[in-house]
Amino acid sequence: MEPKYDWIRRVRIFVLEAHETPFWRDAHQLVEILRRANANAIRFPATSWAVTYFNSTHLPQYEGLGERDLLREMIDAARPHGIKVVPYNHLGAVMHYQTYGLHPEWAARYRDGRPVRWSDLHYANCITNPGFREAYARSVQEIVGNYDVQAMYFDGPQFLEYCQCEHCQEAFRQAYGFALPTLDALDWDSGTWPMWLEVRYRTAESLMQSINQAIKRIRDIPVIFNTTIRHEMGRWTGSITERIMKHTQGALTTEVSRPAYTRPPVSWATDSLGMLEQTKLGQAMGKAAWCYCPPGPFEQLATYESLDPLLYGVTFLMHGGTPIVETLRSYLHDESGLPGIRRLFDLEEKHGDYFWDLSPVPFIALPYSRTTGDWYARDEPVERFMQHFRGAFRALTHTHSQVTPAFDETLTAEGLARYKVLYLENVACLSDAQIAAIQDFVRAGGGLIATYETSLYDEKGRRRSDFGLGDLFGVSYRKNHETVEPGRLNFHEDVPDPHVRIVGDHPISAGIPAGKFLGIAEGDWRDVKVEYLLTAPTGNAGTIAAELYLPTGGTYGRTFAFPYGHPPAIVASEYGKGRVVYFAFAAGRRYLERAQGPLRRLIANAVCWATREGVPFQIEAPASVIANLAQRADGRLLALHLVNFTGNMYETPSYKVDYVAPVENVTAQVRVPPGCTVTAVTRLTTGAPLPYQWHDGVIRFTIPRLEMWESVVIALG
Repeated sequence: MEPKYDWIRRVRIFVLEAHETPFWRDAHQLVEILRRANANAIRFPATSWAVTYFNSTHLPQYEGLGERDLLREMIDAARPHGIKVVPYNHLGAVMHYQTYGLHPEWAARYRDGRPVRWSDLHYANCITNPGFREAYARSVQEIVGNYDVQAMYFDGPQFLEYCQCEHCQEAFRQAYGFALPTLDALDWDSGTWPMWLEVRYRTAESLMQSINQAIKRIRDIPVIFNTTIRHEMGRWTGSITERIMKHTQGALTTEVSRPAYTRPPVSWATDSLGMLEQTKLGQAMGKAAWCYCPPGPFEQLATYESLDPLLYGVTFLMHGGTPIVETLRSYLHDESGLPGIRRLFDLEEKHGDYFWDLSPVPFIALPYSRTTGDWYARDEPVERFMQHFRGAFRALTHTHSQVTPAFDETLTAEGLARYKVLYLENVACLSDAQIAAIQDFVRAGGGLIATYETSLYDEKGRRRSDFGLGDLFGVSYRKNHETVEPGRLNFHEDVPDPHVRIVGDHPISAGIPAGKFLGIAEGDWRDVKVEYLLTAPTGNAGTIAAELYLPTGGTYGRTFAFPYGHPPAIVASEYGKGRVVYFAFAAGRRYLERAQGPLRRLIANAVCWATREGVPFQIEAPASVIANLAQRADGRLLALHLVNFTGNMYETPSYKVDYVAPVENVTAQVRVPPGCTVTAVTRLTTGAPLPYQWHDGVIRFTIPRLEMWESVVIALG
């Protein structure tokens, strides 16, 4: 992030949602609420569904406004109070029937030419259409050139349908030299499905690039966009966040809202760790990461006094995110929730530098592999990719491990150099160049943890005969577990009952007795789902810390049979100066399903063993205490951020939080960078010094009582 844009990370911003009829009388109402909340900015609607709330000569003005220019009114009311106005602009996906009436050619189309409806009032529109792109860019330049705005926000760029209009067909033909197949003819085996996805990705990226350039030609202000990081949504919308981020100064990375309790389950995570996951993925891109706070619901006129704004807001701040509060229109009619917002914004104003001036200490890199999500997961990105990543993220978070999400681009010599440990959670697809970079990383002393089918496929999803990283794992691939169709077998005799069994004595199994079983099957006897590989140790194998325990039979007291023997489940090896731990089963996804305590311990132990230099910090606290160690760029300040989710979570992400249970006597130790001395240790919540002991480069201290949050600030000399 360039310093001139950095204020967009530090902003105390309230959001006004107004896709249709506005909910306020005049802008002075809005300013009064902003001042009482201690907000210093507002995200204000300028363009929604390709109709405008300002006087535009390129897009139609929203019907019913008459001569009013709402954007002008807002800016004039906000300016005397130093409140920044960031216009909201919906970019792509949907257009109002007003716009369709003037420009039916902008609509997304089925293959037969029919326009795609989105609702009774709206049509899906196509962001490939050159006429739409030109009109939109000129409308954006009108805002930047004619109004005193300090930044621009775009909801998109995105498709919301798989458009096959003439412009999409031509874009495909230009890219690949042959006609775009129909939807039912696109597939992975021929390569046409990923080809078309790539055309859509390029379309969205180029649109955001051109919009950013159009703005910068008028005024050099930051540009923020909104597009989901979630893999399956990126395919549908055509937007890949890390690609578009190259052309902007930040994004709304955490658009996660509380679902209704009665709503069917969704593929993405809506609980606290799901929000944290999205925030850390966004922060890993190095620019502004905006985060919805509190996380919904989108109610029109009601607010609630709860702990949500402060609890989630502090969580976002501790991990480099920027809380944004929505929606302002509710607070115009119900002020009961306003004190909670004020507490958050006051905290940001007082202590913001301790969050935004510091960055997470790099230690574990956890790649979010788009390549694996596409070429390995194919039509099942959630089940075969996202759930694996999500489970590993949660296991590492629950063990208070210092983890940073990363992307495919990190798997280079330069990208890996920042980290001590690389955690590949079923990163099935790796190129030869990436494999070479990982080998060099471990050979030089880096730690590697890998699971399941990692490196068994190349970057295009082609199956290798053996693991690409087999020399590091110390095992060779034999086969996946066998799947037998129900109804054609005797379950007791023919289907292995899969478990992991701890064997021997190794640091990876510390705290878990030898002989302990860990179940890895999901489902019941009618529908058993298991994910493990049968492997054989090689000459490079180190210690087998756990085996796959795969018995069959055993009915009516009979003796178990082991048709597959006892293949390795967890292997700890050394490679050059580095250490490697390989899990032959889908550890991350299994953790996501059950959050087993022994599996959590195995993963934590693997991290500790894989690095010879020691972990950056350790704490003794419940798994629900989330920790992050951050440092200032000059290396003279550390902050151990702790947020306490031990409270009335009601076992559902649907309900708001109104109580957090304190945790007594949280002990911690933090490794001090070589050559530094400790000059002070302070609690940020109270400003009081915290007693500590310092020995052999590690400081130790105890927080007598952890309420909702604490940041322990360590000044170094």
